[in-house]
Order: sequence, then C-alpha cells, then structure tokens
Amino acid sequence: MALTSAERQRRFRAKGDADPQKREAYLNRGLDRYRNECKTGEKKPIAELPEREKISVRKRWRQQKRKDRARNKDAQKILKNVQTPPSSEDEQHSHQKSRALKKRRRDEAKVYRDKRKLEFDIKHLKKKVDMYKKRLHRQTEQSNVDTPM
Repeated sequence: MALTSAERQRRFRAKGDADPQKREAYLNRGLDRYRNECKTGEKKPIAELPEREKISVRKRWRQQKRKDRARNKDAQKILKNVQTPPSSEDEQHSHQKSRALKKRRRDEAKVYRDKRKLEFDIKHLKKKVDMYKKRLHRQTEQSNVDTPM
C-alpha cells in the first residue's frame, strides 16, 4: 500500500531525529541559516522591526500558539479515551469496591426500614398518649361538674 505524503514525511523526520548527531547538525544548519538571513537583511530581530510589523508578527505568533495548544489538547483527549484492559490489581480492587458498595446499600436499607418502624411506633404511642389525655380530661371535667346525681 502506498504511503501518503504526510506518512512519508513523518518517517523521514523520525529517521533524522533518531540519531542525536544528525539532529544536532540539522538544528545548527537552521541556526546558521537564520544568522545569515539576519546579516543579509532578509530577516530582522523583532526589536528592529517597525511597530506595525511587530504587531502583525506577534499576532501571527499568538495564532500559531493557539493552534498548537488546540492540537495538543485534542491529542491529550485521544490518549485519555484509549481503552486499555484493567490490570489484575484493578479487578481485585473493583471486586472489593463492589462488595463494599453492596454492604453500604444493605446497611442503608436496614436504617430506612428501622426508621420506618420507629416512625410507626411513635405514631402509635402518640395516639395512646392522646387517648389517655382525653380520658383524664373527661374524668376531671366530670368531677368538677355538680349534677343532681
């Protein structure tokens, strides 16, 4: 299968970057080229540029940096979403976690059952208290009332 030009370029660059001496020579050639362009006047350091050009160059730099950050962010998202099988330790922990979760749920259910039962008991006892209050009230009312009987 034929390689795309991007793949060919990637392979070529990877081969050049694999050898540190070749990489150093490549970087030095680039630096020499930049210095030569500065001497001939093709390029100027940003300090020597007029104000309008400084603004446009810095704007270009910001745009390039924004693009670069977005590219890196996308690459990080892709790497984060890569699915890898969990290690055996993770399985053990997940088993322990599931058991702990079951126990917690069981305990919570018991607490709710107990709460409901206690609420029912409270309601029942309140009714009894009201009943005895009424009885007492009725008895005291009858003893205070003077009737011919």
